[in-house]
Amino acid sequence: MPRLFISYSRQDETFARRLATSLSEMGADIWIDIKDIPAGMKWSSAIQQGLDVCDAMIVIITPSSASSANVEDEWQYYRDRGKAIVPVMVAPAQLHYQLGRLQYVNFYGQPYDIALTQLHAELWRNGISLRPPMNAVTTPVPRPQPQQIRAAEAARPAAGTSPPPAQPAPRRKSRGLLTLGCAALALVAVVGSVAFFALGGMDLFASGTRASATPPPPDVTQTAATPPTSATIETVAATVRVASASARLRIGPGVVYPAVETFALQGEIFSVVAQARSAADTETWYLIQHPTAGRVWISNVTVDFSAGNVPVPTALTLPPTPTATPTETATPTPSPTATPAVRTIFLPAEINFPYQLYTASFNTERFTIVNVRVEVEDNFTDAIQIALRDGQGNVLNSSTNQIAAAVEPNRTYEVEVSDPAGGTGRINVYIELREQ
Repeated sequence: MPRLFISYSRQDETFARRLATSLSEMGADIWIDIKDIPAGMKWSSAIQQGLDVCDAMIVIITPSSASSANVEDEWQYYRDRGKAIVPVMVAPAQLHYQLGRLQYVNFYGQPYDIALTQLHAELWRNGISLRPPMNAVTTPVPRPQPQQIRAAEAARPAAGTSPPPAQPAPRRKSRGLLTLGCAALALVAVVGSVAFFALGGMDLFASGTRASATPPPPDVTQTAATPPTSATIETVAATVRVASASARLRIGPGVVYPAVETFALQGEIFSVVAQARSAADTETWYLIQHPTAGRVWISNVTVDFSAGNVPVPTALTLPPTPTATPTETATPTPSPTATPAVRTIFLPAEINFPYQLYTASFNTERFTIVNVRVEVEDNFTDAIQIALRDGQGNVLNSSTNQIAAAVEPNRTYEVEVSDPAGGTGRINVYIELREQ
């Protein structure tokens, strides 16, 4: 039986209990501190014991757990030992950059049963095999129920043994009852013979191929002893996980379509409804189900795609491609150069501990120039250190308060922010992308 450790903040105990119950019903052995620490046992020793005996950890992510040193100590312990960690997002929160690299399950942006089905699939991907949840999003196929299987196993005779002999009927002491029984038996025999020949009994007996008018009752013992050979086919749809700091959502598959006001944030997971190629055929776009924006399109260069066992259909009906609206200009004003396209990513965050390093990754999409600046509040010095790293971890540029660098399109880069003097408080990071 797989053992799972649930790491959570005390403020999220209600959800932790619910999730523990669901996973227990799916066949997991759950370690959770509200029930597994005996009275009188040292708290830290009990936590240590639970961490060591479990196979994988589920981290409940909320603003309170994101700021909990105990929760971070627990998942860092598993990360250092290479054990499986599955984050579960219960409320929007800033993920630690090390957890941000893991696939997490979104419990706040979709119904609980759908999220639980996704958690079941994510655990399976990490080598933890459990029964599907009772209300999983599945295509049901008949299968034996657990109580039927247990009854069948109990009814099945042991190998090498024969069924117990039938017990003899008790001897009747009344001669009158015996005589009456014999007469009844004789009457049944006569009626049975007449019925037998009326149905063509001799022909039936000789050929053995004609079906009887009334089929014999099923052999209950044999039926119970052989469970039905059927299975449950779990239908798991494909999902995408936002890899960049934020991603644009559009009403159609391509940059020519207008963008919606809502952004997809790093780490969010969405179900894929369909897919299509862009008009220029340079990238794939996925039609996703967003909890607030509805069905919108997102580019494959900003997400990580996880294929389910249900093929993603190709969208047959697409929104009409927008056309430029002609403008009436009597005398156009010449411009020496076209204004380059600009996109700004705004990332509000907090540095809660002295010398804490804040990191955020983003995708350059089609842009080739990046400017990063930081505005600070609270207890910071005037010199905030900023570094820009490429996908291999190499530092492209570093300076104080603001940096600029040339980047490659459709690549992921990482921004690091810290205060060399150990200041803490709120920071506002602005990542400005430009076309060269």
